[in-house]
Amino acid sequence: MFTQSAKHYSAEFSVITAIKGSSDNVMHQGYSKRANKLNYYKKLTLGEIGCFLSHRKAWSFIVEHKLAFAVVLEDDVMFEHSFQQLDKVIDKINEPWDYINLNEVHEKRSATTVFMSEGVSVVKYNKLPIGASAQVISYSGAEKLLKYTESFSRPLDVELQWLAVDKIKALGIKPYPFKTRKLHSDIDQFGRRNSVSGNPVVKVFNLIKFQAHLFKHFCLNFWFLNH
Repeated sequence: MFTQSAKHYSAEFSVITAIKGSSDNVMHQGYSKRANKLNYYKKLTLGEIGCFLSHRKAWSFIVEHKLAFAVVLEDDVMFEHSFQQLDKVIDKINEPWDYINLNEVHEKRSATTVFMSEGVSVVKYNKLPIGASAQVISYSGAEKLLKYTESFSRPLDVELQWLAVDKIKALGIKPYPFKTRKLHSDIDQFGRRNSVSGNPVVKVFNLIKFQAHLFKHFCLNFWFLNH
């Protein structure tokens, strides 16, 4: 299905074999159980760990091959018409960036338009959308993401939300160049996020902690703008 969609838009792509979370060895490749108890309200499934490590593998590919940027896609997306304008729009972004979001399962995150070109909008999010099925990663972004996720304790998309506050420069492009073909990717065969029970107290605590993180970043930016 993905291959047919890519061929329709004459898109060339390379396949990076995903890391499946079915092996116990996967549990020791960066996932911190101790930090997970503090930073997230439920333990990660093997599928979520494999997903995170697969994305790290893609980021390593970008760095190793010294790519200026690359579009990183999961297997559950299909191309949309706005994909044809993607390269032109990226060329017109005149500020540093590390990460560009290209898909949102539920379009509900508020965003501010930076500029419009080729019929699409480049936006900045107040909070990066959940999901990581389609994005553009720059060389600098791949380096930063590898650095900041050598050890991880949250699902990939949640970790990206934290990093997008003050570690990586994240943008988005709307209308999105990709749509989700199905709500559950192949990694779900190793356990969906909602299949694991969580601690509601830790969940509330982490939500408060994230809002405090956002507020601190806002205050620092305000101070720098006024000094």
